[in-house]
Amino acid sequence: MKTKKIKSNATWMVALILISTIFLSTMLITYGEDKAKELGFEIAKLVAQLTLIGITGGIAVQNYISQQRQHEAMRELRAKCQQSLVRAYVGVKKARRELRAGLSRNAAFSAPVIDAYVPREDYIEQMGVINDLQLELEVLILEGNALPDLFKAWSEIRKEISKMRDFLSSMITEYEEVSRKEGHIDHLYLKNLPKLADMLHGPKDEKYRERFTEPFHKALHNIQIERIDG
Repeated sequence: MKTKKIKSNATWMVALILISTIFLSTMLITYGEDKAKELGFEIAKLVAQLTLIGITGGIAVQNYISQQRQHEAMRELRAKCQQSLVRAYVGVKKARRELRAGLSRNAAFSAPVIDAYVPREDYIEQMGVINDLQLELEVLILEGNALPDLFKAWSEIRKEISKMRDFLSSMITEYEEVSRKEGHIDHLYLKNLPKLADMLHGPKDEKYRERFTEPFHKALHNIQIERIDG
């Protein structure tokens, strides 16, 4: 508040000096002798030049401030996009660990998928988490589409994030179908959950890596590069 008052006082002071100078030059030109008139013209010329410089400089400063604010806003948006992407990846990874920990203990991960099952309550709980994270990726894509200048490599970033989103979407679709068919069963066998099995089972988990982990790292890499360059 104090700063605004000081700026206001300074503005009034500059305006008063300018008006006084214009008044003085006008008086000299109108009522003065030849030398006084000449001086008045010089003062008027100087005032005009200073006014023009002030206006031009003020516009330039305002443009610079506007560009800086826009640049900072874009930096913040890029940071938020990165945070959303990382949050989705970490959340899915955590849900995956919870589901793997809840698999039947009589089946090792190297055993056939048909031998493993997951408790229904665990499945419902973690799929709720995965559903929220899939929606977060969906929102991230929509926001990026709405701001095409946010990332120079947006088409590549979007392609990788879309792979992650689609991978989660396939599990959610499967979850909805299984819930209708096997709503009364306490344990769900992975043989009936092939999309979930793609994420949970197998020593290398190739589909999970190819359709979720690798796209995440590619998208994150591109975002980080643009954050550094920006």
